[in-house]
Amino acid sequence: SSAERIGAVNTIVQNENGILKGYNTDFYGAKKALEKAEIKGKRVLMLGAGGVAKAVGLAVKELGGILTIVNRTYDRAKNLSNMLNASVISWEQVKNSSAHLLINATSVGMKNSDAMIVKDEIIKNFDIVMDVVIYPAETKLLKIAKEIGKEVIPGTLMCVYQAAEQFKIYTGFDAPEKVIKSTLRAFDK
Repeated sequence: SSAERIGAVNTIVQNENGILKGYNTDFYGAKKALEKAEIKGKRVLMLGAGGVAKAVGLAVKELGGILTIVNRTYDRAKNLSNMLNASVISWEQVKNSSAHLLINATSVGMKNSDAMIVKDEIIKNFDIVMDVVIYPAETKLLKIAKEIGKEVIPGTLMCVYQAAEQFKIYTGFDAPEKVIKSTLRAFDK
């Protein structure tokens, strides 16, 4: 299961026999959010190597993306790259990097909405920019990416798909598509 591969559980259910089963819905949410980016065979640079980055990185690999990981602590990036069979670069190399997709899989931009994981001029080296931060819904990173004409994948998209998967796990039913779409529209405002 994805929870075993990631080594983290965020959703637990108990069956009739009292057996607990764990899931990682971050992986599912990331995979759904990334599907439209068509990353198969394309280069992806992911910033971060924490818990959410593991799930996002696994989703990138499952969708056929060519993943490179960077983290301020090089050893953490190296460990995650070994786990995911991905490449790793040092933080200093980010300024010279380019790829189809840039992913911020850190919390930078959440506590301080003026903070941004990379400098403005780096964003131009990517076609699509994804941010896992869900509040604010439009981080400074996404706002600047949009302003220079880049496609963006907001963290809210991943979050809504993750919640839909949790709904399915808990109830056995797919979350109504109408509810998913109206929730996503509410974030667009």
